[in-house]
Amino acid sequence: MSLHLNYLKPPSKAHRDYAKALYDRRNEAIYIPKVNVELPNWKPQINRCHDNCAEWYLNNPNCEIVHGWLSIDLTAIGFYRFIAHSVIKNLDGSFIDITPSLIQTNYPFLKGSLDSDQYFEATDVLHEHFGDSNLDHWI
Repeated sequence: MSLHLNYLKPPSKAHRDYAKALYDRRNEAIYIPKVNVELPNWKPQINRCHDNCAEWYLNNPNCEIVHGWLSIDLTAIGFYRFIAHSVIKNLDGSFIDITPSLIQTNYPFLKGSLDSDQYFEATDVLHEHFGDSNLDHWI
């Protein structure tokens, strides 16, 4: 996850509309506890949340992968940022974030409200345009 502070205009009207919809739901974001996990011959990798969750799911099929966005309030400089992120939902309904990060701040997580195909379609376009998965909403 990269955190630079320049506004990135969403690459399409659909992305702008989606960013606004996320912004309108920002109060639904929750803090997910970071959890250190590992499997025999595997440990989660920094900045590889989607892959980490997929690997965890393959070895723990009773859990669920939840795709969404870390929510970062940058309204002091004019916008709100969402960074694509995936977490695990356990069978008991609790959420955990298994991906290590170099950033010490725990940002709230907002569920994406898209199916997996739509989610990755949106994030692929962001990667093509910006080299990362930041989705900004101008205030």
